[in-house]
Amino acid sequence: MNEFEFINKITNVKIGCGKAAIQEAMREQEGPIHAYRVIGRCEGFEIVPTDNGESNKYIGQFEGINAITGEVFRSKALYLPPLASDILEDQLLNTNEKDPTITEVERQTKAGKVRKGNIYTFKNQIEFGIDISATPAPTSATGYEWGAKPIIETKQEDPFKALKANIKPIKPPVKKLEAAKK
Repeated sequence: MNEFEFINKITNVKIGCGKAAIQEAMREQEGPIHAYRVIGRCEGFEIVPTDNGESNKYIGQFEGINAITGEVFRSKALYLPPLASDILEDQLLNTNEKDPTITEVERQTKAGKVRKGNIYTFKNQIEFGIDISATPAPTSATGYEWGAKPIIETKQEDPFKALKANIKPIKPPVKKLEAAKK
């Protein structure tokens, strides 16, 4: 039996943290709750239309842990509540370049970001971890507001670095081939 369930995308609802589950957990705990944790390696994101406007669909390898039930889910796609999404997007955009004097286009180019339509990919992945919480908010339509807190320092990771460390490097040829010169 697997220790996790592989799903097509990690969302609040897909991992058991939809509106009814969160409201019930807050009633039982009588206050704010730790809803779930997301950890992973993110390569980029795509801006996609949703019923509530545009949203970022993060692309990479992710694990979502439901803090209420303990269930674990994995996916290659991730959708986050707005505050958590803002945190992850900022981490992606700022990991490689932190010079405030350059323009947005220059920063994105130096960061290795490539935009194709609404898809943004990056030269290197980042590793991240975020805890998602829910706090009672009586004036909200759901009765709660999402909170988010980074739990590890984001770091940039070359996806091939670990693989290369376990492989003997190719030795350069002693003599250059004549065909290569032409």
